[in-house]
Amino acid sequence: MAIVKIKFHVLLAVFLIPFCSTAMGSTPFECSSKFQFKNITQSREYLEMNPRFVQNGNQVVFLVFTGNPEAPNPWDYVLTKSDLGGHAAYYLSSKGVLDYTVLSNENAILLLKAVPATQAQNLPYEEIEDWELWYINLQTGKEVLLESSMGLPLSEGYKMLGLADLPHGRTGQIITTSPQNSKQLLIKRAQRNDFFFFNYFLLEKGGRQKQIFDTESWVSYSDLEWWPDIAWIDDISFLTLSFTSLPDEDFPQSDGLFSIVKVDLQDNSSTILYSDFTIRAFPKFALNSSGRDLYFQKSPEPDITELWRLNLINKDAEMIYRVQGDLGEVRISADESSLVFTQLWDNNCDIIRLDMQRDSLQQLTDR
Repeated sequence: MAIVKIKFHVLLAVFLIPFCSTAMGSTPFECSSKFQFKNITQSREYLEMNPRFVQNGNQVVFLVFTGNPEAPNPWDYVLTKSDLGGHAAYYLSSKGVLDYTVLSNENAILLLKAVPATQAQNLPYEEIEDWELWYINLQTGKEVLLESSMGLPLSEGYKMLGLADLPHGRTGQIITTSPQNSKQLLIKRAQRNDFFFFNYFLLEKGGRQKQIFDTESWVSYSDLEWWPDIAWIDDISFLTLSFTSLPDEDFPQSDGLFSIVKVDLQDNSSTILYSDFTIRAFPKFALNSSGRDLYFQKSPEPDITELWRLNLINKDAEMIYRVQGDLGEVRISADESSLVFTQLWDNNCDIIRLDMQRDSLQQLTDR
């Protein structure tokens, strides 16, 4: 079935189109996931099945659940590698995978694993202390143990994966760096009366902080805090997601208008590129390597998710995928010809690849 595409030129509209079918190609792997451990809509700390392109975009790696769906543990996952059609897949690791990151050349992986034999049953994710960091060469298959936890908290393992910029609840701030490392942004969460806001500061020489942008904070219905996305276009401009709430005495800042905003550091200007009440705050949006197209998600009605592409040059937006359930964070191949993401419905995950050149999709896993 072809990818659904609809041009969008009006702020609010209703589309009556069929759901995308994903019965195209499969492997024997079942990709079942319990929501509390691999949460694809709420937090990057609790990742979904986390598919990513490797080896020049010719392969895809992702997590596979291998435990008991009735009594899952956060370490009941293995890392799997598949071809682009999902026809040749195999495990890269043993059970115990918590998370991973692909190194810049796409030919090696850093793998964060728990040691299952030492973990207490039903241990909360953030309390895992016995973990290991592994290096895997995808070309040779060689595995090297780089680090053992020795009682260090799991957050230290995440820092070794390069995820030290995750929002930290105790400090209430994050720092993000531009592509050429010439600029740094400090984002702070602040409270004014009963409302929460995010203030953006450019870190200057001498430790000075220059405020360049701010936005209201969207308050989720869960206990997980939302932090706005940041996607650097270049060293002088970035994209972010802003929020303007509607009046609500019972649940303030829980409903309102989301906007995709471009911020220019040279003249301290901000430009709204796209606004909609149905934009999803989670997961993160994705910018392609050319800096032209931004992929984000909308939820126009309950249990429906749409994937949209925004052209940053002409500001045209089009819907390219619509499905019942949730979608995880989109990853883009280096040549920008394919997208891969998790699709979640009824506590079960599929890995979907959209081929943007052939206008087709492949399901890499079997429900």
